[in-house]
Amino acid sequence: MISVIIPVYNVEEYIKECLDSLLMQTYKDLQILIVDDGSTDKTMDIVKDYEDKFEDFTILYQKNQGVSVARNTAFDCIKGEYTIYIDPDDFLESDMLENMYNRAEKVNVDIVISEYYVYYDEKDSRNYIEKYRVDPRKIYNNYEVMNLMLNYELQGQLWNKFFRTELLKQIKFKFEPHRYIQDAFPVFKAIHSSKGIAFIDKPLYYYRQRATSTVHKKNAKLAEDYYFAMSSIINYIEDKNIKVDKKSLNIFRVKVLSHFIAHYTNAHEGNNLKSFKKSKYDELSVKNKDFLFLKEISKDDKLKLFLWNCGLYPVLKKIKNR
Repeated sequence: MISVIIPVYNVEEYIKECLDSLLMQTYKDLQILIVDDGSTDKTMDIVKDYEDKFEDFTILYQKNQGVSVARNTAFDCIKGEYTIYIDPDDFLESDMLENMYNRAEKVNVDIVISEYYVYYDEKDSRNYIEKYRVDPRKIYNNYEVMNLMLNYELQGQLWNKFFRTELLKQIKFKFEPHRYIQDAFPVFKAIHSSKGIAFIDKPLYYYRQRATSTVHKKNAKLAEDYYFAMSSIINYIEDKNIKVDKKSLNIFRVKVLSHFIAHYTNAHEGNNLKSFKKSKYDELSVKNKDFLFLKEISKDDKLKLFLWNCGLYPVLKKIKNR
């Protein structure tokens, strides 16, 4: 059995397509766990229409507390040998779960990861496939995949990852409440504890792009939550004395700072190097020598970081945005 966890909140426009894609799965032994996070639109009216269409369909209710708490609410109800978390505005290829299950069973791994579509709308020219530079025939160990994450060659999102439930129970797989970015750190911990990871070189998941999604927000909380997630990974590596590749960890620090600068300066126009240096965020700092000669760092990122370290980035950003 596969347990499918779906937190829902005011997604009446999308939830039908999501549930239909589950109904059409070629793998049928599913436990569907819906967590209503206090929806106020017609989402739950639509969800209830599907109760009799699945053999094992459970709805859990909570007051609005966010996606992290919703996922945590479902955790103790998991019955399946494998678990997957999906978002209610996304949808799946009909053979996604069968592919993931068969791959996990055949090679006996704890995690299976698939490629996915970045999806705007049907026939939208912006749609593309997110691919990974991996060998789909190979079984990867935890250190290899942690290094992929540190090199930003693998993202930490949940929905294209298929977990052995025993692994999740073993590490008490939970999410930090009330965070915009809440899956990267738990996913990193799961990879660290995994005894094997496999990849499928086929896009199986449709990751919908919405103007109201977290990635489009510009506020101080997004900057804070990005800092929390990425610093948690760095601190976890240091606290556990995990022997990841030193170059990969340096690349991670550089790319984290580059992304953080964007969030930080978007949050408030007064945010600059001076305020950054006086804050806890200063622990993300990297020196010019740490990135200028790294071929893995793009020219744009190098320029951004160099200007940031000189205190010039916010000024040029203002000029560029005029």
